[in-house]
Amino acid sequence: MPVAVYVRPETLRGQQQMFGEIFGEHNDELYPDAKDIEAQIFEKNSQVAKCIRRDDIKGVAVHLPRLYGWSVGLWNRENLDIAEAVWHKYPNICARCFKAEGCTCIVQRLKYNSEDPRLIPYREDRSAEPKTVRGWQTRFDMMFGAANSDKHLVDIWLHLTEELGEMGRALRHKDRAHLEEESADSFAWFIALCIKLGLDADNLIWETYSWKCDECRQRKCICQFD
Repeated sequence: MPVAVYVRPETLRGQQQMFGEIFGEHNDELYPDAKDIEAQIFEKNSQVAKCIRRDDIKGVAVHLPRLYGWSVGLWNRENLDIAEAVWHKYPNICARCFKAEGCTCIVQRLKYNSEDPRLIPYREDRSAEPKTVRGWQTRFDMMFGAANSDKHLVDIWLHLTEELGEMGRALRHKDRAHLEEESADSFAWFIALCIKLGLDADNLIWETYSWKCDECRQRKCICQFD
């Protein structure tokens, strides 16, 4: 009997759908409350923190995609299209300083205004929108790479942690607009951490999941509650 071959998702949206097919039914059954999934995010982030504290870069590379995987689980539970959320917040420019390369927000201390009318034409022109995780990594490196290059690894992880916390707050307050915004920021800082570590985020995710659960290795997760 031929072995089924599952094709690597070509887009960020396709990747999110892959996670839904692997974990969707499992998470609905074992983690009926979104707060249960949020707790998994907290746990996985603490494992990333432990590895960073110990200067265990290989360990970070093991736990980081799992932190991302549970984040996708939360986005799927909330029916949040992460590709759309990221584009709305980062339409090929930094939405604070409006630079496509070499963001200067750290110097200017600018604040984000999601309703700024100057963002409208950028959001509407999707001709050069990144479609893949790798595409977004390239785009974010262009926008924020120079500014983040001087940051310590811990600083970038703290930014990611902050956004994950804000994501949890938005979820608790049932604030959809901020949940989408903070999810986009969490994705951006996940990518920033990969860039800092010299990791290809797309490969990291695919090597961990590739159409199967990272623990039970089944096409449809059958892991028991842990």
